[in-house]
Amino acid sequence: MPVAATNSGAWEWLRMIVAAVWAIAGLLLLGAEVVVPSMFFWPIGVAAIATSVAAGVGLDGVEQQLAVFVVTAALLLVLTRTAARRYFLTASPEFRSNAAAIPGEVAVALSEIDHIRPGQVKLHGIEWLARSRGHAIAAGTTVRVVRVDGITLIVEAMER
Repeated sequence: MPVAATNSGAWEWLRMIVAAVWAIAGLLLLGAEVVVPSMFFWPIGVAAIATSVAAGVGLDGVEQQLAVFVVTAALLLVLTRTAARRYFLTASPEFRSNAAAIPGEVAVALSEIDHIRPGQVKLHGIEWLARSRGHAIAAGTTVRVVRVDGITLIVEAMER
């Protein structure tokens, strides 16, 4: 058997081993993403699988494989981060939660409230500490929440 034929078989075998190592690394990283959801492991896992495919079809050089891996991982990480930031950090104007949802709500003063001594208001069935924005407010008055200051609502009497 010619030496060239023997060498090409050995190189083919080595290429498949390298591709399998990249594929196993990629699958382990995808598994890590399932176990620890972080939006970090899956782009690196996909990049490793892409490098596995590239190595399997004939990309032999370690430098070339590392380049495919780094470029693919970087591209996927940037795209994932951009999409995640757009999705998670963009609040829709019709949806407000937590303290952002309270200003503008209507409550009822349970005790006298002024801007120095807090009183109490009832908002959605829950009693809150409240201070007025300026003038004293009598108990029983309907008030509108202007803003939230820590655990205290800043309120103003509603005009009748």
